[in-house]
Amino acid sequence: MGLSVLYSLLVSLVGALPIMLTPENNRWHEVARSSKIVASVIAFVCYSVISWVIIYFAQPSLVYPMWGWYFGLIVGWWVVSAIVAGTWSEMVFPVGWFPLGGLLVVLIVWVIGWSLFRADEYYQIIGEVETREWTADFSQADPKHLRMVPKESAKYRADTSLGNAKDAAIGSQFKIDYDHMTRQKVRGELWWVVPLDYSRFTVWTSVDFIPGYIMIHAEDPSRDVELVLDRKMVYSPGASFHQNLERYLWANGYSDEGMTDFSFEVDDDGNPWWIVTIFEPTIGYSGWKVTGIVMVNPETGEIMPKSPAEIPDFVDRVYPRNLAATYMSYWGNYWDGWGNAVWGKDNLRDPSPFGNETDAVELVFDHNGEPYWFTGITSSNQSDDALVGVMYMHSRTGKAVYYRVSGKTEMGILQSINTPEVIAQLGGEGTTPILYNFYGRPTWFSVLVTKDGVYKGVALADLDTSQVFFGKNQFEALRALQSGLQVSGRQISPMPSSELTAIEGPVERIGQEINNGRTIFYFYLTGSRQLFSATTEISPEVPMTRVGDRVSVRVNDSSEAVIPIAIFENLDLNIQYSPREMELLPPAALPAESEM
Repeated sequence: MGLSVLYSLLVSLVGALPIMLTPENNRWHEVARSSKIVASVIAFVCYSVISWVIIYFAQPSLVYPMWGWYFGLIVGWWVVSAIVAGTWSEMVFPVGWFPLGGLLVVLIVWVIGWSLFRADEYYQIIGEVETREWTADFSQADPKHLRMVPKESAKYRADTSLGNAKDAAIGSQFKIDYDHMTRQKVRGELWWVVPLDYSRFTVWTSVDFIPGYIMIHAEDPSRDVELVLDRKMVYSPGASFHQNLERYLWANGYSDEGMTDFSFEVDDDGNPWWIVTIFEPTIGYSGWKVTGIVMVNPETGEIMPKSPAEIPDFVDRVYPRNLAATYMSYWGNYWDGWGNAVWGKDNLRDPSPFGNETDAVELVFDHNGEPYWFTGITSSNQSDDALVGVMYMHSRTGKAVYYRVSGKTEMGILQSINTPEVIAQLGGEGTTPILYNFYGRPTWFSVLVTKDGVYKGVALADLDTSQVFFGKNQFEALRALQSGLQVSGRQISPMPSSELTAIEGPVERIGQEINNGRTIFYFYLTGSRQLFSATTEISPEVPMTRVGDRVSVRVNDSSEAVIPIAIFENLDLNIQYSPREMELLPPAALPAESEM
């Protein structure tokens, strides 16, 4: 409270200057000099009270040019003081220069940050963006570590668990703080973590702490919800006065720092932390640059500032969602300056619309567990449901990579999934889709849930064709995707053969099924615990293979029971292909010695 009082006194003192400095002429001679002093004191006191209320509850930062909102408050008091002083003095201009000059300064700082003059800086704020091939960076997704529980389901399960808590008072005293719900890696697995908070002011005054948080497993819908109630968390966004998280930081050395994205995360030992991103504006009031984070222990109040190089491994969100979306938008719109962004509109690229701009990016994890903000990229010259690429921005380092791909956006895919027939048959609708690598192909993955968040199944959509496949779980949906790709004659693995796993052995069993007029062959190799599937499009040697033949197959490394074959060769068949045939055969059908 002491800091807010000091700031309010300084703001009010400067704000009352027009009254204090008003020349004593004409009407001032009719008023005693003491009246001027009284007017100044009254103004100072009134300004101080109002300023303190604003500063204490809003906690404005000094990080912005001209001290940000503090200077704005001073200019506001100058306007009021000029009006008051003008009622006593005929000399308007000496008094009026204060608000006019202040407004001019604010206008100049604001104009300095216009993209009209700084478009190139806005474009470059994201840093160097690499352009890569999608399949070169993304390994086959592990079906056991997919985000099987969307946010809608996580909310439903959290509500249910709190309602069934043994201590009924918890549900009445505390609310589930969905505004600070995060998805993160904990002990190598995906979890939804959501803190409890005070439900109202009277609860804060009657209890000493918040008992804990809720963890919902994001990979297994059948896993029990973990209700952690052995904590004593004091500092939170919903606490009041000195225990309010933002006010606590502001009053303890961070009033001159930019703070955003108050995220709740837990470490691998289950200890709760508030992670706050620290930034500074670099282009007027805009152009926020992340300079580090602050970790706050909600139980002890310990404050731990961390530079980018010191951030612990368990922290996933350093660059917040809204900043990632803003950076991507700047990059896509200002690549050729302000004129093209506003008038020419040539080759503009935007994060694909998904609800609102903030929702246009989604936190995903790669096969190494690294966190990225992901979004589809659309062109302003095309329909909103057409992708021109996708972008990933590392949420810890801010490093961004752009991949050229084509297909439907998230919204376009959801429209393909959420048809009346599907909703009626499966009883659920698709949720926010995520792009995964399945069998070497970029594939949209969406979990189906009811309006209440109850899990109903999985939908997979091939990015190139937008063909949708459904299943009661990820394994059933992947099986449908396998069959669909093979039946359509699509190449299962467009990635280089050097990145595939080679398996060789005698054929012990062969089976086949007909799907939409195409035959899919299944091979079981001696010593293997998995089946391998292929169609004649993979190789003409597939239908010629018999039990006992020795074959060599190359596949994407996977733990699934049935794996589609990318490259097939029957080692017992000595087939000679002509040069012309070698040119016409697909890469997967070429014999091993012919691969480049």
